[in-house]
Amino acid sequence: MGINPDLFYCAVRIVGDVELVDGDGTKLGTTRGVIGTGFCMDADGHKYLLTADHVLEEQTNVEVELPDPGNPGSMYPAAVATDWRRPLDEVDLAICPLNSIDFVAPVAVPGLEMAMLSKLGPGDTLHYIGILDPLDRPMLRGGTVGAVDQEGIDHAGGYVYPAHLVDCRSYEGFSGSPCFLVSEFSRIDEPFKFPEAFRPDVGVFGDTMPLYALAGMFTEHLDDERPDGRVSRYGVGIMIRSQEIGEALMSEDFQRERADWDRGGDAATTQGPRPRSARNRKRVVRKVEPNEYENFENLARELVQTPKPAGEDPKE
Repeated sequence: MGINPDLFYCAVRIVGDVELVDGDGTKLGTTRGVIGTGFCMDADGHKYLLTADHVLEEQTNVEVELPDPGNPGSMYPAAVATDWRRPLDEVDLAICPLNSIDFVAPVAVPGLEMAMLSKLGPGDTLHYIGILDPLDRPMLRGGTVGAVDQEGIDHAGGYVYPAHLVDCRSYEGFSGSPCFLVSEFSRIDEPFKFPEAFRPDVGVFGDTMPLYALAGMFTEHLDDERPDGRVSRYGVGIMIRSQEIGEALMSEDFQRERADWDRGGDAATTQGPRPRSARNRKRVVRKVEPNEYENFENLARELVQTPKPAGEDPKE
């Protein structure tokens, strides 16, 4: 069974300031660029954008870009998003109400339903969605759950939370991607009456429907930066659990705020969950290599997310 195409468009691109440095660490300035991924979720009839909290650190002008479902490969104009909250202490999660963002064009963003996954096991097949940079469009990817409810992981940025580990194509920039499982269940549209209710296209147990269960959100990937600058990619994604996401969205503060909106309150002025606070993390940094050809090759491989084959790196 395939994935509902509308589900692709819950993913958004987070844009901010990217710091440029040369090989010696000299700062060359900043440029606007992709700093992470986000996605939309529904809660009590209201929509929120979620991403990893560390994506927003030291960013003063965060924007979000949504894919245009009617024009594949195009993004809606970037919109400024300022009302980010960090509802759970020490958890790498940031949430922004969608109705606090002033989009230039009317945008109908599909949101993942609040169907949280209560149990996940090693070997489960996981799906995740992100914006594929070279083509500027959402893309579905997959991985295998390798370990669940892992504690004691030294999370970048000093966050503290239990996490799931996923064997997948893991690279920088996919922080904030939604992760979910797809299962099938049968639906009976009418009381079962054999053989009148039996139809070849339905079967005895009725139509088969997909069930999307949120497993969590990617926050970082496991890597190993060596003294010579080379990086070993383990292909392991670290995922915040759906339990923490559900706890945040269904907290008393968020529920109280949604109730106020339902009574006609303004999302931009309503006193809701406390704003996120800085955690003294560095701005996103992109190194600029002196060798232009090598720089172009590295950029091309980064865009298509293909690491160099062993033996091609002149530093080896």
